[in-house]
Amino acid sequence: MSNLTKAEFIQPGSDVHVYIATPATSIASNFHVSLMREIPRLLAARHSVTYAHLAGHCHVDDARNLLVHDFLQSGATDLLFWDADVACEPGASLKLLNDPGDIVGGAYPLKDGSGRFPVRLGAETSDGMTREAESLPTGFLRVRRDVFWPLVKEAQTMGLDGQMVPIIFERGSIETEHGLERVGGDANFCRKATAAGFKLYCDPTIIFTHQGPVDFA
Repeated sequence: MSNLTKAEFIQPGSDVHVYIATPATSIASNFHVSLMREIPRLLAARHSVTYAHLAGHCHVDDARNLLVHDFLQSGATDLLFWDADVACEPGASLKLLNDPGDIVGGAYPLKDGSGRFPVRLGAETSDGMTREAESLPTGFLRVRRDVFWPLVKEAQTMGLDGQMVPIIFERGSIETEHGLERVGGDANFCRKATAAGFKLYCDPTIIFTHQGPVDFA
């Protein structure tokens, strides 16, 4: 049985209420310090904030499903998945919230020293900034509430932690030039969202650290 703990900072009259969702058993120091810096910036912008930490679940996809289920029962307008080993530059969450896209994320490096990023980018825009994405990781990803409703409508509902929860995040498979390949829940979520007509966007200007043996930046 997992444990969901929340802290709420509600500002009357606020048009934006961001639900920060972290599925994790342990918290990395880079994330902890970054979160403590970011929440005051959100409140200073007159946004309401709910921070939700789901601990103790061994399957990250189902942890994300439980967090989405709780988000949809809340009054929050935007869900920000923020993983517990990712730190952002100050103000990064405001950048994503101010972006007009329905699904917007940042690109942080993998924790293997390869210099690779778990994001598939689309065509470059006229100013040379690659914005539209084919797939994004969920480590720092903002999703508007309306994105989830068509996905919930198509999702199977299963029992998780004593609740009936729509299964939106789940591993899947895609057809590639090499045959069928397994993909994680984040890539499969992006596939479902684009199939429902939503576009994915990446803000490549945000600087991150991804904590492993060292902080990969």
